[in-house]
Amino acid sequence: MSDEELLKLIGEALISAKPKLKKSVANLTMETRLDEFNLDSLATTTTSGYIEDRLDIMLDETALPEVETLGQFVALIRSSMKS
Repeated sequence: MSDEELLKLIGEALISAKPKLKKSVANLTMETRLDEFNLDSLATTTTSGYIEDRLDIMLDETALPEVETLGQFVALIRSSMKS
């Protein structure tokens, strides 16, 4: 799966967690910061759960709080895909 495909999936996950973000996720990049989306703990859990379900993976929950950018999130997803 390419970076662009993973960014699109993250965008879908963010919209699933917080539908008002639909316009905000149109131009996601690897440098986009997660804090730009003001996700609360429920939205964060919903976002990661969406990705886990779509890719049939388990994300490292201990690493999630350290993720600051979408590039780091993509790297976390990739490392979970290898496990």
